[in-house]
Amino acid sequence: MLFVLPHLLTALAAAGASCPDASAVVELLRSGMIAAAQESLGQHEALCRNDGDWHYLRARVFCQSGDYEAAGRFVSRAISLDSGAVEYHRFASTIFAKLGRTGEARDHVGLMIKLRSGSGNELQQERLLAVVLAQGGKTAAALQVLRALLDRYPNDVQALYYRALFEQSLAEYPNATIGYRRVLELDSTHAAARRQLAVIEIENGDIAGGLKALEQLLARKSEPELLFHIGRAKWKLGEFASAERAVRQAIEAAPAEARYRRQLGLMLLRAGSIAEGRWQIEEGNRMEGASLR
Repeated sequence: MLFVLPHLLTALAAAGASCPDASAVVELLRSGMIAAAQESLGQHEALCRNDGDWHYLRARVFCQSGDYEAAGRFVSRAISLDSGAVEYHRFASTIFAKLGRTGEARDHVGLMIKLRSGSGNELQQERLLAVVLAQGGKTAAALQVLRALLDRYPNDVQALYYRALFEQSLAEYPNATIGYRRVLELDSTHAAARRQLAVIEIENGDIAGGLKALEQLLARKSEPELLFHIGRAKWKLGEFASAERAVRQAIEAAPAEARYRRQLGLMLLRAGSIAEGRWQIEEGNRMEGASLR
């Protein structure tokens, strides 16, 4: 529910009106109804211009429509009205990362950590900053942050893992492989590093070997990401029915993961299930557009 600042209560009561319900606006955004969300907020501009949530929601609308500069202005105004709102700082870090404004993204990550835990440290801040940058499409900048951090903390397992993960996303497979192996030297139980090494094997052509490693991990603990990669590997091997089954299981376990739906959609299109295939791809794209992580 939207909060209302105390000095607005009298005016609201007299007018018999209120700011738009935040959950309703968010639901419009999640459904891709950007114009409707914008209209709902616009109707209440005079009433809610001093309400932090109203500015935050406007920022989300602009973000979803791709206007990150406007989103940055509105979320900054929200923070000026309520600097203690963790969600505002989280969203601000995302926006400024997308804009390539790393320093401002770092500041908001640090404030978010402090507000959540009452304290923070350089390792936490820089690791999270790197993740935010990568999610904002600034993978090279994320790697710069991590490499500088690892110069100071060379054995930090999380930083090593993220560095390898982002190198892998850029197809820097030799560097990523070295990174994952270093992670496993420091923590032999790091299942995600083993999983990603198997994915690299698959990408490098050893599909059977990578699939075997993934299935061994799955036997220990079922995880949607394992099922997703198993499905992709089986598809490459021509095991289409079992590939589709694995990806559907991944979606059942993590229904909000856009990548899984798009992968299933591609499989279905190639298998001739055009209608469902298109729906899955569109649903995945909608989820990704609505996601502000």
